[in-house]
Amino acid sequence: MDNTNGRTQTSSSSARYVCPYCNLQLASRQSLHRHKQTKHPAEKKEEPTRDAIQCYECKTFSCRTMKDLIGHLNANHDHHFHIQHAELAADQDFEEWKSTLEKSSGTCFVKTYGSNKCEDHVTSYYYCNRSGTYSAKGTGKRALKSQGSSKISGKCCAFLCSTTTKDTGRVTVEYCVDHVHGTKRGHLKMSDRLRSLIVGKLSNGVDSKVVLDEIRDNLSKLDGRDKLVTHKDILNIKTQYNISAANRDSNDSKSTRIWVEDLRSQDYDPILILKEQGTEQFGLQKDQFLLGIQTEFQRDVMLEFGTSAVCIDSTHKTTQYDFLVTTLAIVDDYGEAIPVAWLISDREDETTLIPFLEALKNRVGEMKCQIFMSDLANNFYNAWCIVFPRPAQRLYCNWHIKKNWNRNVQSKVKGEKAQKEVTGLLEILLYEPDEGKFRKSLTEVLTRLEQLAPDFQKYFVTSYVVEDKIKLWATCFRRGAIVNTNMYVEALNRVLKDVYFKRRQNRRVDELLVVLLKIARDKGHERFIKLEKGKVTHKINDNRKRHQPGVALVEKVEVVNEGRVWSVPSSVDGEFYMVNKERESCNCKIKCNNCNVCLHMFSCACLDYLIHYVACKHVHAVKVYCDASERTQQEDVIECSESDDETADVAQVVDESNNDYFERVLCKSSVEVNLTDVKKAAKDQLSELMKVIESSQDVNAINCSLKYIKGAFATIKGLAVIWSDTDFEKKDNFPSNKKFEPQTRFYSTKKKKGPPVSKFSKPSVEEKGKLKEKLKKIEPRVCGFCFKEDDPCADGDVVLWNQCEKCKMWAHTYCDIQCSDVVTDVYICSLCR
Repeated sequence: MDNTNGRTQTSSSSARYVCPYCNLQLASRQSLHRHKQTKHPAEKKEEPTRDAIQCYECKTFSCRTMKDLIGHLNANHDHHFHIQHAELAADQDFEEWKSTLEKSSGTCFVKTYGSNKCEDHVTSYYYCNRSGTYSAKGTGKRALKSQGSSKISGKCCAFLCSTTTKDTGRVTVEYCVDHVHGTKRGHLKMSDRLRSLIVGKLSNGVDSKVVLDEIRDNLSKLDGRDKLVTHKDILNIKTQYNISAANRDSNDSKSTRIWVEDLRSQDYDPILILKEQGTEQFGLQKDQFLLGIQTEFQRDVMLEFGTSAVCIDSTHKTTQYDFLVTTLAIVDDYGEAIPVAWLISDREDETTLIPFLEALKNRVGEMKCQIFMSDLANNFYNAWCIVFPRPAQRLYCNWHIKKNWNRNVQSKVKGEKAQKEVTGLLEILLYEPDEGKFRKSLTEVLTRLEQLAPDFQKYFVTSYVVEDKIKLWATCFRRGAIVNTNMYVEALNRVLKDVYFKRRQNRRVDELLVVLLKIARDKGHERFIKLEKGKVTHKINDNRKRHQPGVALVEKVEVVNEGRVWSVPSSVDGEFYMVNKERESCNCKIKCNNCNVCLHMFSCACLDYLIHYVACKHVHAVKVYCDASERTQQEDVIECSESDDETADVAQVVDESNNDYFERVLCKSSVEVNLTDVKKAAKDQLSELMKVIESSQDVNAINCSLKYIKGAFATIKGLAVIWSDTDFEKKDNFPSNKKFEPQTRFYSTKKKKGPPVSKFSKPSVEEKGKLKEKLKKIEPRVCGFCFKEDDPCADGDVVLWNQCEKCKMWAHTYCDIQCSDVVTDVYICSLCR
């Protein structure tokens, strides 16, 4: 029998209520409650109530009313919360007042249950939407959203109590807008006004992406949570309500010029450079076209992250004139690419890029980046080095390397079998993580290529070996590089064509300009949302995926240098990888949510770390191993929970500087039309039309124009725009008999390319193993340092060779600078020392 609440179940179907103090049986719950109040008042007072309000901070105090809770917080926790009062004439006035109060205080009041109705009044209670405890409703397969639950696992002291008098309709309000938690827009609810607007547009058949575009164009008119609307929010509303979208002139060149003039009249001019076709500027040819763009947000992001890595590439087929869009991108602290500048041009040679980069330098100043990533052509890199300081490291894009190798294998290597072997040898070289093994393999591959394909060997040595070019593409020289391919820019190009152009061929430059400005706007908005709500990016997800495979390797971790170096075997071929500790802790955002490790804390020699630049499974294994050796399993659980709480607390802190920047920069529409100029143009056209109508004697012509006038009138009336009388400013004086000058139009200057080549063939693991065995049998004819047969440092005709006892690589005596002066019986190269 359980007498906790005084109720017991008997063998019969009827339920009996028993007093826990005198064992008296009663017929109903109401009778039991009345009996306790009359016969046991002292015990009844000490009973815990189901609706008791517990203090959020001390967890020991509980009370029945919000007034008592506020009094306790003020007296015992050094708060200064105030209860305020208001009186309103009617329920409609109350709803408007409540909406204004929520906006001004950053609060969302919700009703948790119905109103209390009495004979002469109705009382309603509203509480902060963050009050309560999070209760998972699913099976746990999906992780909690990035900003965490809106519930604070307690009661917030913000409340609102409204009492409506039935006779007069007047509403008396008692309320408190102070919170025991931090205010954050990400945990508020969308306003009913914006929700109704979205529902109305979706119901009328407007595309969800168009609705989102209109909302972000009017961010300055929104408040609170409404500024953080995403496409997913609109789709959720569509599901909830079961609901089954630029041209300034017909001439593209003129329309683009109008856009540029309007953009240049803004507070921040996003136009870096403009060179129209038919004009001679910047030392360029007359038929060349240049249009450089960088918004204020892009400039600020480039100044913040541009010193780490810069990626640059061009994409074609963005207009009908064969113009190219060159994208300059950086990688932010979430591991995502952000475009920081664009160049629309008819070509991408060095002379075209220099004026654009010089204009960019005027905005961001001297900027030295650590890594510069581009394709194999030297035009981007040479132009960058002319304008900006030379980067610390230049890297080729792996995708472009493979594409170029494949094209030359097809043309310079005869026979399908030989082509397959050459591509396999190149694949082994490209992904060799150890420098010593790479140099030895390269000497063997060059010897084999000389036998198999001499023409390709000459091309390969000239383009990828001499003058230390191996450091531009070999994986062993990319340790710590945050980029490996130009897929960051390629992904942005796909977003441009697939998302914004919806996989439809764009024809006009003005539409391309508007879309690029919208991409910059959306990227800025997405970054602010990431800072406010957090985001599980591709990098973070890749880091988390490697945790479980790493846990399986914990038992195989071996200590090489206590606290500094560990050895972890591969789960595939049994090879051991060395994991080095780089730093004790890191404040970056790309961390594993299980072991709290990031890619900056450790480094590994495996391909996964070098190519993808993530915390590989070997790093996860070492981190879990170190954590297990430092604390017990029970302490580990406690520390993890504390870490989660700290993360949740940090996530609730709002950076006011981010909010100010969002309001100042990102809420401004970058594609806003200059209203004054449009009014001037409309009035001028109307004046001209009046003169033509007065002088015309053709009834059909007047009737035809009347049809369009009615359409224009219906449009302006529907959009509720008020026009005023304005005139154009007179710019030029010319004789009345002067002929019209032909309008400038865009035209293509691109040379057509030949047919595409076939894809690069990647050998299997078994084929790679056979090729490596074949390489071991080859006697190299070139040095492992200079990759030449003759010693360039030797004085006479005699060439002195040495073979390393450890890696078995052959080298000229004078090429290994660190070992040339060391006199020993056994030669060990500088890479193995």
